[in-house]
Amino acid sequence: MEEHFTRRLGGASPSGTGPGSGGPDGRAVGSEVDALRAVTVVYIDLDRFKPVNDQHGHAAGDRLLRLAAQRLAGLLRPGDRLARLGEDEFVAVLATADPAVVHAVATRAAGALQDPFDLGQVAVRISASIGTAVSAEPTSLDELLRRADAAMYAAKAVMSQDIGDGSASGHG
Repeated sequence: MEEHFTRRLGGASPSGTGPGSGGPDGRAVGSEVDALRAVTVVYIDLDRFKPVNDQHGHAAGDRLLRLAAQRLAGLLRPGDRLARLGEDEFVAVLATADPAVVHAVATRAAGALQDPFDLGQVAVRISASIGTAVSAEPTSLDELLRRADAAMYAAKAVMSQDIGDGSASGHG
């Protein structure tokens, strides 16, 4: 399974980084995870990133993204993958549908991103809105991304650190 998982996700590893982004480009994640029997997408949106970028400059914003990616990558297990999707959005693809593992990874991610980030001249605090989508059977990555994104926006809407759940069953 590891060989297929790596090949389908473009060989991106949790420690890999894209140019200046702190993570591989989201295109490297691939379009499907059809051979996996169990997979979870954890969609992570960095809250309060824009004010850091606006107030402290793009170099500080880039450093924040790299540091956030390092923290997130450090939480992943062998076989899991991390990619940056947008300006302040990351996705982790976990090779599991185990609710306890998914909850633990998402909770640790939220906690790790709350600790201060030393950007050189200033230390900043951010938080994250996180949504998950779990599938215990082959599912397209696009569908899981859509569900995890919707769950992340649901979590953001209640303005909390809660982890939104976009699993097929609707609970998790």
